[in-house]
Parts: sequence; structure tokens; C-alpha cells
Amino acid sequence: MKGCHQRFFGGNCSAKCSINCINNSCHHVEGHCSGGCNAGWIGSNCSQVCPDGHHGVNCSDTCSSYCLADTCDHVTGVCVFGCDDGYKGQLCRERCDYSWYGKNCSMECYTNCINKSCHYITGNCLGGCKPGWIGLNCSQACEKGLYGPNCSETCSEFCKIHIDCNHIDGKCSTGCRSGYTGSKCDRKCVDGLYGQHCSYACSSCLNDKCDPVDGVCVMGCDDGYTGQRCDKSCDAGVFGKNCSDKCNANCKDQSCDHRYGNCTKGCGAGWMGFNCSTECTFGWHGEDCLKACSGNCANKTTCNRFNGTCSGGCETSFTGEKCDRNIAILMPAPSDSSASDVPYGYITGLVVSIIFNVFQCGVLIAARRHYMKRGENSSPHYMSHGNQTTATTDDTHTYQELNTSANINSYQNLSFGSDL
Repeated sequence: MKGCHQRFFGGNCSAKCSINCINNSCHHVEGHCSGGCNAGWIGSNCSQVCPDGHHGVNCSDTCSSYCLADTCDHVTGVCVFGCDDGYKGQLCRERCDYSWYGKNCSMECYTNCINKSCHYITGNCLGGCKPGWIGLNCSQACEKGLYGPNCSETCSEFCKIHIDCNHIDGKCSTGCRSGYTGSKCDRKCVDGLYGQHCSYACSSCLNDKCDPVDGVCVMGCDDGYTGQRCDKSCDAGVFGKNCSDKCNANCKDQSCDHRYGNCTKGCGAGWMGFNCSTECTFGWHGEDCLKACSGNCANKTTCNRFNGTCSGGCETSFTGEKCDRNIAILMPAPSDSSASDVPYGYITGLVVSIIFNVFQCGVLIAARRHYMKRGENSSPHYMSHGNQTTATTDDTHTYQELNTSANINSYQNLSFGSDL
């Protein structure tokens, strides 16, 4: 007896084997799949699909637990409705790549996550947040007034707008209040500076120390200055620390330097020195002691240091309050002479005296010039002869040097007879 063809079974071999049978091969009488079922099917004639959650040959494979609704194709195991969050691939057996998460791994981790690392399902940052950010996925900026890692730092109170700073690095976005500097306004102005941006220099504060905010001098003023900021010079007539010292009364107009007290307009009559506290030295008088006494006060005494007068009288032949007039030159004509009498003898003597002195000076000057010319060729030798000195040279020329007196303070007294 001959059996049915491979794909048929039953009476007259008219029934077809199940397409789910492996190779469409079944028992030629009963029709059960003798070689087993194709993947995804079970039963004697392979007519039943795999139960939920199973697939493959004899339904021996389990669907991925990450298939959405735990449902997969009974034949291939492909997740019919896609994957749970955090997984990818047809069978949903692959986790999301680094820095990706969510449905079908289609979402990128937030850039505020440290190293851009987040949970593959939820997207929560695994290593924490970068400075300035908080929240599970580091998507929230710090609250106003806070900054830095985990928003744990407080903005400087010296930001120009209170507690207003960059939430990441703490920099004061609107600048600093007066007296402070730095990107975070966390440094006081250095000594000597104050105000907005520390751009103003302290005035004449002692030790250069002033309040960094308003410039008020905290230790007082340098000598010669006053005011809260020590920006005012002492008033006229005073000087020194706290402007408490008076200029010396001997200063002209009582005017002195507001810092040191030296007399700026010079000294009054009779005084000299830095602050006009020193009396004129012997032989001098007047303002700043710049005027010389006449030198003719009696007994070689000095003159009054204030006005130059000789309080003890004059030396012989001199007169006047300052003893600066010669009596002989100023001698008037005799009182019994008539108005028509002329003192010809007095005038003649004075003229002769002047001519004689001029002549002597001319001779002396001529002789000295001659010496200088002759001295280029020979050296003179001097011999003393009483009141004369003779100079001789190698060429036997002889010159006589005149002995004259050049004292400009001496005067020649003339005697005049009563019969002139």
C-alpha cells in the first residue's frame, strides 16, 4: 500500500498538512506534524500560537521583559508595541547608549548633568549637577541669591543690586557697591582707594587710610589738612596737625605753609629763618635780615635789627639815624658868609681830590696791563725800596708800581681857612 504525498494526509490523501508543520510535513493518516512545528506554533497539528510572553520553536523562548505590555511576536519575539523606556532594538534587549535615555532611547541627557551622564530610563543625572543647577535632571537654575555647586553658595551682599549674581559663578552682573571690587564684589578697596570701582584716591588721610565706601579718613588727617575726608587745607594763619598750630607772628602777613609752618611770604623786619624765629645776625636788619647796617654805629656796635638805626650814636664823621651820612661831605657854608659868597676853596679841594684819585687808579691799571703783556716773554723779579717796589726783567726794563690806597669807605677831610 502506498502512502500520501508528503504534504497531504487522510482518505484519498485529500487533506493538506498544516503550513505550521516543519517543511509542511505531517502524518499521512492523522495529519499531525510528525517533524514538529514551525516557530511560534504548538499542538499536534501546529495550529495553536504560542501563549503570551513566549515565542519561537515549541514556544520555548520568552519575550523580553522590556517589551511594552510584555507582548512580542509569537514567531520572531519582536516587541509588537515597542520597548519600555531605556531600551532599544527589535527585541528590546539593548539598553540606551551613554547620554541617551527614555522611549526608544530617543532623548539626550541634559547638558547640566556632570559629564552628561544620566539614568537610561528616567534621565536623572547620575553624577550630580554642574554649578548653578539643581533638580533630578539638573534642569532648574539656582534661586535668586544662590549660586555654585548644588546652589550652596550665597551671592555677595556687596553686589550693586543686593543678592543679584550669576547663578553659576557668583559674579555680580550689575557691578559692586561703593568700597568693593572683584568679579564677586568680595574684596574691599585697598588702602588709599575708595568709592565705586575703588576708583577714587583717599585725600590727605593719615597713613593713607580712609573708609572704602565714602572716603572718610579713619585715623585723622595729615598735617595741614582738615575735614572728614581731609580734603581741605588749614585756614590762613594756622598749620600742622588738626590745624591747631598758629603761624609765627614774625611771618609777613602771618602767612605760613599749612603743613610745615614755614613763612611763605618771608619774614617781618628783624627776623629770619625757616619760620622766622631767628633774630638777625650782627650787621643786618630789615625784612628777612637782607639789609646791611651802615657799619658806622658808635663803638662798632650793630644797628637796630628792625629799622637799621644806631641807638648808641655814630662813629666820628658820620651822622643820621642810620649813621649813613658823612659829615665832611654834608658840611654847610659858614653861617656869617653873605649869600653872594661862594665856597670856592671847598669845591676846589673836592674836585682836586677826585681828580687825583682817578689819576692814581688810571696809572695803576695801565701798569698792570703792561706787566701782563711783558710777562709772556720774561718773568719779573721784585726788589723792595722803602715805600716803592721795583720790578726788573731780563731785558733790563724797569717798572715802578705805585702804592695806593683803595679803601672806598675812607674820606679825605679838608680844612678850610676862615678867610675863604
